[in-house]
Amino acid sequence: MTAPNRQRAAVRIALVPALATAVMAGTAFASCPLPSTALHQGAVQAAWAPDTPPITVGRHFTIQVRLCPADAVLARVDATMPAHRHGMNYRP
Repeated sequence: MTAPNRQRAAVRIALVPALATAVMAGTAFASCPLPSTALHQGAVQAAWAPDTPPITVGRHFTIQVRLCPADAVLARVDATMPAHRHGMNYRP
């Protein structure tokens, strides 16, 4: 797996636990459609994309996250770097 793919996978993995802390209303997924690649945790879905793809190793990057239902709140974000065995050095 290439370094950018590892970074993307780490971000995906990190978003799933973050969604567990999301606060949401009972809005159905149909009212807030996301791509089929969206992450799912309980009643919340998330999709993400870098602002300026591709993500480059060793460079800062910004990710836009879309949550459904629309009133869900992303309470926490973290990422892991498996090769280094630690998470993000910066807090969003």
